[in-house]
Amino acid sequence: MGCATFCCRLWVRLSEEEAVAFGGDRALPKSEDGLCVHLDRQSHLCSIWEGRPAACRGYDCNHDRFLQVVLKEGFQSLKQVVTSKVLIPLECHVQIPVVSISSESDWLPEST
Repeated sequence: MGCATFCCRLWVRLSEEEAVAFGGDRALPKSEDGLCVHLDRQSHLCSIWEGRPAACRGYDCNHDRFLQVVLKEGFQSLKQVVTSKVLIPLECHVQIPVVSISSESDWLPEST
């Protein structure tokens, strides 16, 4: 999408099938800066957008209330969030969506 705000910082857990397709690990790797290795630093776009994992496909930053609190409070890092005393009211908690995969092409990265 190109916003470079939040999803590229998330820990992305992979299904067993996705793990095989992405090299064996059960999570997408992060760079030293904490961002997804598939984030193009120049364009701020996902380099595997068409073949991104189900967790990435299911994430919608526009409906992530936690993200809205992070942005409202001006947090710049996960450390700031964790060490802050900001409480998120229960009614603002976000449930992690369950994403069903309808076909193999929904999660396999494109061949190079």
